[in-house]
Amino acid sequence: MAAVQLTADRRQSTGEGHQALVPLLTGSGEGLSIPAARDAEQARLEAEVLRRVCSMGGLSRHPLGIVRVRPQEDALSLQLVDEPVIIGHWVEFLYPRVSDVKDAGEDPRDRVGGVPGLRSARMPGGVRLYRPGLGAAVLLRGFSPGRWERIAAKREGAYGSLLRRPGWTPVEKAAYDAPATEPFGALSALLPRIRAGQQHRRLDQRQGPAAGDDGRTALPRPHLAPVTEALRTGVGGHRQDVHLPVRSPLHRDRMHRQLP
Repeated sequence: MAAVQLTADRRQSTGEGHQALVPLLTGSGEGLSIPAARDAEQARLEAEVLRRVCSMGGLSRHPLGIVRVRPQEDALSLQLVDEPVIIGHWVEFLYPRVSDVKDAGEDPRDRVGGVPGLRSARMPGGVRLYRPGLGAAVLLRGFSPGRWERIAAKREGAYGSLLRRPGWTPVEKAAYDAPATEPFGALSALLPRIRAGQQHRRLDQRQGPAAGDDGRTALPRPHLAPVTEALRTGVGGHRQDVHLPVRSPLHRDRMHRQLP
């Protein structure tokens, strides 16, 4: 089988280029797979990042503004669209903040917004997302780290400065340590496959819009079968249904007018 065929499935899911994947081929003749997160903590970070940013809706023709995914040995690298509205929404949805409202009997997770314990650090061509003292990381690339920092700085008045704090706050740590029931494995498996179906969508768009039963023009829909299967299968073949929110065109128009 030709090398380009061995990388095809992974390329369609991640947006990676063939030449970048050739060194990863083993010579066994098997197609190149997408590696799973190396440990539970990496899977959890990827899952919590995805769970937050999926609320973004359709602000870009790229899913969640992700142009390319690159699974690495010790991190997951995501190349984002270099547009202020995209970077701004990633900051907005991920930014950790703690509510000042205290209730002796409440769950600490109810007081924390964004991703508890998440911090960002500058790196060439983007930022590194991590949690203090833990080895997991998600790398956001494709934009100036200065842009991320400027957008984050504008939110410090309302949210505080947790994104650049060196350690955990007690409330964040309590929220992180609370019993978790979320399907971290399923969501982590989805993030590297977030671009699955994009190639089919481009083909649909080139073929032109189809007319609906009422004679109106129907917009092409993305083919998300691989993504749906990844969510349903989860870890170890156990079915896990996860519903991701979709925002309306009205919501998207409103958010476009609120540029960071």
